[in-house]
Amino acid sequence: MQSITGFNGNSLFADKRVLRRIIEEQSTKMGLEYDPTITPADSRRMILEDGVKPEDNLFSCGIVQAREE
Repeated sequence: MQSITGFNGNSLFADKRVLRRIIEEQSTKMGLEYDPTITPADSRRMILEDGVKPEDNLFSCGIVQAREE
């Protein structure tokens, strides 16, 4: 895991170039690809094709559980 250097504990800002590079590297390792042509409808279709059932409310259940912790 890479660390972000130059943090002094007083700054509320991060170098977004460094963060973007780290996120890009992690996305590549996970096999995620950026496609600017994907629409929300395409995203929903792919989620359904992966077997996620909307009635299970998986995403909102995770948010609720995180809030309760």
